[in-house]
Amino acid sequence: MMFMWKSKQDCNVTRSPHFFLSTWSTPHSFTLLYFSFILFDLIRRRMLDNIRDQMRQSSSPPPQIQQSPVYGHSTPSGSPSPLPGLSHAHSSGPQKRPLEDMTQFANSVSCSTKLRKTDHDNLLEFAQLPPAEQRIWMAAKTLKLCEQQENLNPPEVLYVIPKKIETRIAQQSPIIIMDPTISAYLSGDVPVNLLLKLFDMNANWGLDATIQENKSKLDLIVSRMHKKFTGHRNVMKLTINNSLGRLDPTDALGTRHIDVLNIVDLCGELVKLHDKKMKLTVTIPMCARVAYLRVVFTEKRTFSVKDQQELSYWDDIDADLACARQDYPTAKILSKYFGMILANDCSVYGDANLDIIPKSGGPAAPMASPLCAVTSALAATPAAATGTPGAASTIAGAVTTGDDEGNLSN
Repeated sequence: MMFMWKSKQDCNVTRSPHFFLSTWSTPHSFTLLYFSFILFDLIRRRMLDNIRDQMRQSSSPPPQIQQSPVYGHSTPSGSPSPLPGLSHAHSSGPQKRPLEDMTQFANSVSCSTKLRKTDHDNLLEFAQLPPAEQRIWMAAKTLKLCEQQENLNPPEVLYVIPKKIETRIAQQSPIIIMDPTISAYLSGDVPVNLLLKLFDMNANWGLDATIQENKSKLDLIVSRMHKKFTGHRNVMKLTINNSLGRLDPTDALGTRHIDVLNIVDLCGELVKLHDKKMKLTVTIPMCARVAYLRVVFTEKRTFSVKDQQELSYWDDIDADLACARQDYPTAKILSKYFGMILANDCSVYGDANLDIIPKSGGPAAPMASPLCAVTSALAATPAAATGTPGAASTIAGAVTTGDDEGNLSN
């Protein structure tokens, strides 16, 4: 077909709209329009064919993977392993459509969750697997997690100390710590061992053989006893410190104190702080032992050559009690020793009416523990029964001590 080109001069001539209408009315213009429609139709048909082919490929079923019927048998060559081994060759069969690359998304997820290097590499390999292999891999991981969960041993339920045992600890601990016959306050766990002996002697207190054979339960109960006695020792030390008052500026010797508690009032304060329900009785032996605690409190701590440091207050008390039992081997001599300490306390911190103080636990004193039984058995000695005035003679024969292992003796 030949096309007629107009000259340059004709192109520069201004045409009216009627000219264009008349131009398309020519035969060769219709021919050009006809071929344009044919070309457009061919392009449209080609595009429709491509869309149909893509839809067929996307709707075709995935290639079937032949699996071994018995667990643990090897699969045919070229087929992926059903177990979570990610580094293996993909299926060699032809695929109509290539898998979508999810590596970039896997990298993003790995960075956001801060995976380890090995987990990061496994995630990248997992992202490149076909959906069927991913499901198998996830199933294997789930089964492994179930196996690990079955092997877990849950922790034991926290043991709660029975109320009966808690009540007995609260009742007996102040009796033990305030008893004047106790051989030590801290070393050797003497208070705790005495309390455990009381539980052994009284089976109805709740500490039966089942609990004693269970180490974890028994350790928890013993720890509760330690905390209770620690609280009692702290109360005693603080109360003794507050009872000292201050030096009397009018005293030329500088030994008299004012705003102080005498020994009877101090023992009364300790009894009230330790035991608010049970009516412990203030006795002469208790006053002598508390006077001893106060005098040691005011003295300089003993220096330990072995540890190259000063002993703590309670360690110093225990060490001095052990030395006193060695220096005064008989009960009579040891009673005179504590009697002199009580007399000195009365001269420094104020006289107390010791004549009205019982020599041992009376009817109001609890008699549940062997400590109280021993104390009540210590009747007034002849020296005390004669009514000889003076604190030293008053407590002579009424103060007892214990042996080195916490066993009580007169």
